[in-house]
Amino acid sequence: VGLYGQTLDDDIFADDYDGSVGLNIGLGDPSKYVGLDVSASFASLSDADGSDDGLGEAGSVGLKLHTNLPGYASVAIGVQTIGRWGAVADGGNKSSVYAVASKYFALGSQGLMATLGMGDGAFHDEADGVGVFGALAYYPVTWFSVIGEYTGRFANLAVSVAPIQRWPVTLTAGAVNLGDRFDLGTQFAASVGVGFSF
Repeated sequence: VGLYGQTLDDDIFADDYDGSVGLNIGLGDPSKYVGLDVSASFASLSDADGSDDGLGEAGSVGLKLHTNLPGYASVAIGVQTIGRWGAVADGGNKSSVYAVASKYFALGSQGLMATLGMGDGAFHDEADGVGVFGALAYYPVTWFSVIGEYTGRFANLAVSVAPIQRWPVTLTAGAVNLGDRFDLGTQFAASVGVGFSF
């Protein structure tokens, strides 16, 4: 379960901030066979999109199939922004299909996670076509990481902290759109996620 918030350019959007709530359920065993992640994103916590939708009245669903490989690697295919409702559906948002691979590299007591993928829709500047996206996450210690990513549209930089080892909470904060793409400005974003196993 996660909560996400981001500042916005109030010259473009109705509000100077917005946010969303996400729910992700992982099924199966990707270490033995394959795992399926089913996610739901409930957008917008403010009226920044100009709609009158309240929490839960707009959003979409995503699906991801993934499996783990030898050598601390994994691969996945997925689709996001399907099953749209509310302003997400009315705004003409299209679904995005992607394929991605990740690998963890041990650097002594430190670590580096590298991710590279390709996809259409949200992962590409144009209405049609396929874009490349990727990320690097450097872990000087197990509970702290510095993350740089390119989404196919935006370059972002963040830090992520899991402050209490026995409590499954992750805090992430950083800068979105470092290159000021589409004249949207560089924004601040933060999220908190909580994981449960059952």
